[in-house]
Parts: sequence; C-alpha cells; structure tokens
Amino acid sequence: LPDMSGNQVAKLGMATRKGLKVLLMTAYAEKAASRASLEPGLEIITKPFNMEVLAARIRDIIEST
Repeated sequence: LPDMSGNQVAKLGMATRKGLKVLLMTAYAEKAASRASLEPGLEIITKPFNMEVLAARIRDIIEST
C-alpha cells in the first residue's frame, strides 16, 4: 500500500466497523510478527503457508465469534 501499512488499514477498518476481524499476512520472520503486540480482533499468519493452513485460520477466526 502506498500511504498506509496493512496494519493501519486494518485498524481503520476495525474502528469504522465494530467487531470486524482481520487476518494479516506477512513475509516477516515469525518472531517479528509476534501476536503478542496485536490488538483484539487482529490475527496474523506468516508466509509461506499452504491453503489448508489458511483455511483453518479463517475457520478459527469465524468460529471465535
């Protein structure tokens, strides 16, 4: 994104739409992409991942409502 990071876009969306859940995807090392610093409603998955892992993460996020 030219002017905002994905994290910034996610936070803006979550502020606009209460209850929105977001799965961020990153190519950074897993340690750098630590979930410890994420706000509630934000999840993260590190690349590379296969479709089964992505589908499971999305399913978990949807079902955690």
